Amino acid sequence: MLWALAGCAPATATPYVYNSPKLTPYPTRTPSFTPSLVAGLTPTASTPLPISTTPTTYTIQAGDTLLEIARRFGVALADLLAANPGIVPETLRVGQVIQIPAPNTQVTLPPPAAAQLGQSACYPSGAGLYCLAPVTNLGTAYLENVQIQITLLDAQGQSLAAQEAWLPLDSLPAGETLPAVVFFPKIETFRTIQTELRTALLSDGTRFVPLQIRNLLVRVDWGGLTAQVQGQLGLVDSANSVRVIWLAGVAYDAEGKIVGVRRWEWSGLLATGEEVSFSFAVYSVGPPIARVEVLSEARP
Repeated sequence: MLWALAGCAPATATPYVYNSPKLTPYPTRTPSFTPSLVAGLTPTASTPLPISTTPTTYTIQAGDTLLEIARRFGVALADLLAANPGIVPETLRVGQVIQIPAPNTQVTLPPPAAAQLGQSACYPSGAGLYCLAPVTNLGTAYLENVQIQITLLDAQGQSLAAQEAWLPLDSLPAGETLPAVVFFPKIETFRTIQTELRTALLSDGTRFVPLQIRNLLVRVDWGGLTAQVQGQLGLVDSANSVRVIWLAGVAYDAEGKIVGVRRWEWSGLLATGEEVSFSFAVYSVGPPIARVEVLSEARP
């Protein structure tokens, strides 16, 4: 399964986007446009549940998100994530039981310097704006469940729209960078992008299995707007096997800015000595692609 900024992939590829609107066909650059501002998004109010002073459990219902569950129970999203180690926010299952911590539970968050927010950029499409906000792990441990909020401001500093987004992988290894991506429909102009780190949990990374990317081949088309990525994956530690693999292909322009990202997903059983092949396309929503970096994540 593929997760991408825009869909110009072959018919067999099914784009999957978590915590963001369904994506439109591959955006083309628009030479000019008529400004059409929209008011900031207003969240739908929900009825708060009685707040308990002791931890409890909750069974996931259709349409639930961790953010909405946290709001309903009056707990911080970071506390909810910390109470459920290994939970993947974008793959909640109906009937899944999660732990709800008591309010005001203390959670150890990474120091601010560990998760650095880079320079964000937005690019127009035929129906709105794609915005990419890079996050770099400057620490020595893994970061998990990284979520940021991206807000567009007008010339007076007022919010036009805001969205929260997760990184394409559940984990961000030390020294690596991944972008959060959002799509703002019906917005064509703004003055400032504001980004805020909402959650980022420290992890030793032991629930992930190291992978080796072999024979990586990246072909960028003549216009620089599409890159085909392919290769093979194998286990680094012969004592492990994996059943779930995610790859994130991150496209950079000649100036080192992120202009596209795509997630490739695989499920099955990969054992010692075996390989699995991958192939997917990454599309630029801005300047031409100069290079593509691939990050991997595997779970037993």
